Amino acid sequence: MEPVATLTAEHFEERLGHLESLLIERFERRLAETRVDLLKWSFLFWIGQVAAIGGMLAFALRSVGR
Repeated sequence: MEPVATLTAEHFEERLGHLESLLIERFERRLAETRVDLLKWSFLFWIGQVAAIGGMLAFALRSVGR
């Protein structure tokens, strides 16, 4: 009876290891996608900020020049 329990435990550990590797792979892929999205939105935010500051600076310089 003991060998059956040992085989069952080994089989369970193999399946658990496979499931764990799948979950880690899924997590890493999701993390990579999140990083890409975060980087994309960061660039869009900074481009908008540069445009806004440039517009305010242009307005201020035009107002001073009059």
